[in-house]
Amino acid sequence: MEYLAEEQAESLGAKTAKMASYLLLGKLLSFVLLAIAFVVVARVLGPSEYGVYTLAIAIIGIFSAFGSFGIDSATNKFVSEYVAKREPDKIGPLISNSLYIVLAVGVVLTIVAFAAAGPIAVQAMHAQGYQYLVEIASIIVLISMVFYVSYSALVGYGNGRRVGVAIITQAAFQSSFSVALVLLGFGALGPIIGLIVGMLAGASVSLYYIFIGGNAHASAPDRREMSRILHFSLPIAGSNVITSLVSNLTMVILGLLATSIIVGNFGVASKLGSMVDIVIGSISISLISAFSSVSQSKDSGKRSSAFFNSAIHYAMIFSAPMLLFIAVLAKPFSYVAFSGVYSLAPMYMLIMSLGILVGLVGSYASVMFISSGKTRRLFKYNAIMSAVQIVSIPFLIYYFGGVGAAMVLYVVGPVVADVLYLYGIRKHIGVKLSFGKTYRTVLAGIVSAALILPITLVESNYIVLLAVAFVEQILIYPVILVYFGGADRGDLKGITRMTRGVPLVGSTVALLSSYAELFIHGRE
Repeated sequence: MEYLAEEQAESLGAKTAKMASYLLLGKLLSFVLLAIAFVVVARVLGPSEYGVYTLAIAIIGIFSAFGSFGIDSATNKFVSEYVAKREPDKIGPLISNSLYIVLAVGVVLTIVAFAAAGPIAVQAMHAQGYQYLVEIASIIVLISMVFYVSYSALVGYGNGRRVGVAIITQAAFQSSFSVALVLLGFGALGPIIGLIVGMLAGASVSLYYIFIGGNAHASAPDRREMSRILHFSLPIAGSNVITSLVSNLTMVILGLLATSIIVGNFGVASKLGSMVDIVIGSISISLISAFSSVSQSKDSGKRSSAFFNSAIHYAMIFSAPMLLFIAVLAKPFSYVAFSGVYSLAPMYMLIMSLGILVGLVGSYASVMFISSGKTRRLFKYNAIMSAVQIVSIPFLIYYFGGVGAAMVLYVVGPVVADVLYLYGIRKHIGVKLSFGKTYRTVLAGIVSAALILPITLVESNYIVLLAVAFVEQILIYPVILVYFGGADRGDLKGITRMTRGVPLVGSTVALLSSYAELFIHGRE
């Protein structure tokens, strides 16, 4: 095979794939909950009010960027290593000291964000009256840090069922509170409170599983342990700060130069992008522990190459058709979900979906730097990428508005990241890239999506159009995938085996794989 032999793939990735499958299940369910809430909130608020909410979250995101200390990545990596080495006594001190760090930093940043709310609201939101939104949203800085550290630590344990429960709990609380408060007339404050409550609930469940339902024991602060954690995480923190700053700065500058209606349209599209990442990211976070184990083996270069190429291939099998479906049907999807008042959103969604697809390879490559401990190299590449984006912000947003902002985040960033990260993993980690099947998989997705276009010419009812196009993709994409050589019998059996036993995900994958396998006979 061009990638991994069947037995080798199972030995390297079975546990990781199982974990990713449970993550995928949890995130699919949370995606449904958050999607329903997203549609209701966007429709009730309208573009202008939703733009206010988007700007409030973006402003707080600037302060949250400084709190992204990379502690979540550190806990994920180290907990998974302690589990693999059967050293559970080290897990409690690791998580405890990680939480001490984020609590200390989070409290300070929350106070600063609260104090700065007034001046920033006047400049970016063009009104002093929105100051209270930013002040309340400042709580997100601290809560989000605690949530991501506790959640990442739980992922490191490798218990997919518990991770799924934590994800669904967070989504259920966030969506229910957001919808209820918006319908009660709380306006943009509704989804802000919903986000805070959801993260609190998710963090509570994660910490319960770690300290009460697990084997970890809380410990007193240890300066040596904190120093070790920070030594690993600070370069990641620098990477997170600059990339998050670019994202939120782009939104804030768009708010300065454009109306809240344009910001609202862009906010809807970017929110959809973050929700798509809910599904795609379920694989990425699981790879940290897997790559960590592979990078410590004797033939790490060879095994890392095989594992990385396979991970990209399998991710594209699922991601390419979904993202290209959104790209082709951006207008019908946006109008059905959010109504025609968000008339600018479809163009932003088109750019977003294609950008996420392009950036997927670089995203997975960045995980390899974290797993192999080369976090300083990751920081260097992120700094270069962010510098290119920042330079492009004034020109693109000034001349192209929301389209320019979308290009900054979903074209400039992903393209530069792909070039830098792929160069880096080849030179510094020894990964040999082999994207033959990946290219064919993406090509299959493009052809499959292109076959939707004739339907758009004859069907004017957007709801019917989306339904027919979805059924067509389910029936046609697997056929085109195997016809173009994007997946062979071994790939289909491997995917089925690695997701077997996972509720909903396993049975769905098995059914689609069996269907696709029917069309392999004619090619053999």
